Amino acid sequence: MKKNTSRRFKIAYHIMELKESGTVRFPDYICKLVSGDIKNELQECLMLIGLDVRNTIFLKHLVAKGAHNRLQVTPREMLIPLLHNGCSNVILMHNHPSGSTSPSEEDIVFTKRADKAFKLMGMTFLDHVIVSGTGFYSFKKEGLI
Repeated sequence: MKKNTSRRFKIAYHIMELKESGTVRFPDYICKLVSGDIKNELQECLMLIGLDVRNTIFLKHLVAKGAHNRLQVTPREMLIPLLHNGCSNVILMHNHPSGSTSPSEEDIVFTKRADKAFKLMGMTFLDHVIVSGTGFYSFKKEGLI
């Protein structure tokens, strides 16, 4: 039986990225590390970051791309990669192509649903960050998680 070497390399890559700082600091550091992947997209994108118990990144996964102002994702689509990779902690990040970082009512409802799903599976939901070309918004920092 052949071991999955690509997962080992992916994990090693993320651990190397974080060696200087140790663990992830929120939310500024995570935005610098990951937001470049999605902040300038013309469609809304949802990325999840799975971490171990020491907050070392184990997984960076683009869950979905949507329309210019809407994204449809179920908790199942987020949980499968997290469970498969043995992640304990979770950060969600999505972009707003409009440039605004303010959460919509749908963003708030989605975040509450995600929080319930992660708790049910024994995971800690660390933050949900909205990014754009103008900055970021942290649900954790604003007390919504």
